[in-house]
Amino acid sequence: MPVKNPFGKSLKNLNLVTIDKYGTKRIVPALDKFFARRSAFAQFTSLIKSGGHLIQGVALEEWLCEAEQFKLDMEFILHQEHHEFWSYMIYRTKSILASITSFLQNSLPFYVNILNVNISESVKRLYDDILNLIVRIIFRILTRKESAECWIESNDFPEIIYGNYLISVPMLFDLIIAVGNNSSENTALLRKIFATVLGLEPKYMDDLRVFLQFLKTAFCSIRIQTENEGFEGAGGGASLDAGLDTPYDDVALYALNCSFTLSVLLD
Repeated sequence: MPVKNPFGKSLKNLNLVTIDKYGTKRIVPALDKFFARRSAFAQFTSLIKSGGHLIQGVALEEWLCEAEQFKLDMEFILHQEHHEFWSYMIYRTKSILASITSFLQNSLPFYVNILNVNISESVKRLYDDILNLIVRIIFRILTRKESAECWIESNDFPEIIYGNYLISVPMLFDLIIAVGNNSSENTALLRKIFATVLGLEPKYMDDLRVFLQFLKTAFCSIRIQTENEGFEGAGGGASLDAGLDTPYDDVALYALNCSFTLSVLLD
């Protein structure tokens, strides 16, 4: 049932009346741990193992079960009432961000087709549903005003988002790899998210510069690893993972991520 807020108070200034099972009334701030009773949420695991190969057999069956639970948890978060959603964001930040981050860091790269990975339609459909939920949660986090009754004061909003690390530059770069620019819709979506974030708090621009420097360092590291491959003591030599086709597989995938991140960002 929608919360009654006839005077259109902001979330910070809104109090709600709750009634327990004994009929006792209690006045609770709309932004309160009382409305964030769940403390644990599922984690997302990767469909792709080291070297860019798809998991198979029992591992894939386990993934399907875990992914279904993860989807339910993300639906739970997304569909909370406004005051409940933000109470979870503030008072269950660690567990919720751990779940969202687990997806972004283990998501299928948007360029997965070039890895020659054969993903069934049912698995792809489940994955796409989860990606859609994650994007919608991020958009809801970045929405200051949902309606005349559900809104956050503009002076408070940047600190809520940036101060609680609800959105971070590393998270956005992981989102780039998950969403990509395979379509104009995806490109427009990423542009809107980046424009909203960078316009919200100037510190995000500073963080972006730092992360771009990190990418520069990453490319230098990739070059050193490939040049030194096979020389004892230089970080090269045969891979410890027997599942890799070549000792360069993981380095190549890392290079792809860095390259595509820059490509999409420039786009």
